[in-house]
Amino acid sequence: DVAAMGARPSHCLVNLGVRAGLSDRFLERLYDGLKRAVRDASMDLVGGNVTGTDKLAITVTVVGELTGPALRRDQARVNDEIFVTGTLGDAALGWRILDGSLTAANHRDRTWLVSRCLKPSPRISTGQRLARLKPTPAAIDVSDGLAQDLGHILEKSELGADVEVDSLPLSPAYRSVAGNDRTLALTGGEDYELIFTIRPGFDEAALSERLGVSVGRIGKIVARRGLRILRAGKRARTAQARLRGWDQLREL
Repeated sequence: DVAAMGARPSHCLVNLGVRAGLSDRFLERLYDGLKRAVRDASMDLVGGNVTGTDKLAITVTVVGELTGPALRRDQARVNDEIFVTGTLGDAALGWRILDGSLTAANHRDRTWLVSRCLKPSPRISTGQRLARLKPTPAAIDVSDGLAQDLGHILEKSELGADVEVDSLPLSPAYRSVAGNDRTLALTGGEDYELIFTIRPGFDEAALSERLGVSVGRIGKIVARRGLRILRAGKRARTAQARLRGWDQLREL
């Protein structure tokens, strides 16, 4: 969330609910991991709270600081081009490998996909570089699926988008395991890549160099409301019917 607004993480607090039976070694490893994450993000762990609970619960609050304009969801403009950083769908495949519902024959593919699920890389510096572009792009992170998260930009900007499904950036591991099925690239979530919209004319290679991460152009913003998934310029009906991403409150 901090990266998606173009902010710099400043400090964090950790509230830990500890259930009976957890070993000292487990807690030591947990805090070792927290320290590494804090160090990698160049921020401080300044406090929190520890209580006894029936189930293990970890709540992390990160505070970020803006040094310039914020990346917002309501800043998309008609004819803006839509880009995404990195690759999509890897974390969703990794999660399915971990829960046993999917297998990856190649060890290298399995390692890559599982690591993308367990150790996502926040695009902090990329967000800060995006915020320096003029006019300021609209942006959001891919936490609940590209289709759903892009939908939040469209809703707040009161616009629509045409996305070319075959332009979605996929890793070699994704292609090896999922083939031509783009469903999880559209809806999987938890890749924590950034979706952003920017005025036309940016070259992918030049923009990738400027932002310090590979980016891919996947579509454009249009005046007509709603998200259309296209293949070769025509509506991809099968994909259109499966655009639900993750909704934490759906089952309540």
